[in-house]
Amino acid sequence: MRMDPRQKLFTALLVLSAGFAGCGQHPGQNNAAGLDPEKRLSRSVPPGYRAYNLPLDPSQLVALSPGDRIDLLVDFKRAKQVATILQNVLVSRVVQPSEGRVGTATLLLNPNELQYVALVVRQGSRVWVLIKASGDNEMKPMEGLGFRKLFKQQ
Repeated sequence: MRMDPRQKLFTALLVLSAGFAGCGQHPGQNNAAGLDPEKRLSRSVPPGYRAYNLPLDPSQLVALSPGDRIDLLVDFKRAKQVATILQNVLVSRVVQPSEGRVGTATLLLNPNELQYVALVVRQGSRVWVLIKASGDNEMKPMEGLGFRKLFKQQ
């Protein structure tokens, strides 16, 4: 499914607002007062990438650590299909849930990957984080799987 330019703009705005919603700051506000510039997240984001705080269930966050590489598996409920939408994503930071605070994994994504994640989050699809073995940076061709395909008669 191709997105027209208006859908792309809406998705980009959604991603921008979701990122700011997670940090309690709005565009134009400066909360850097009192923060060590060396500890700011923006210093650890490589050129061409964006840091995105993905809200996750506590059961998925408990095993995650900064530096882990993950794949993202998504349950597209309406289509009755699951698919790996991203592979080999770097986890930059993990924030465990606390009272009144949702747990998040900060992922380093390029702008295209960010659009995929924003669309999934917007649709309310369930996301599973799959931790890769240390040193496993291989990307594999993947295709979605649904019940029809799973139980297809050969």
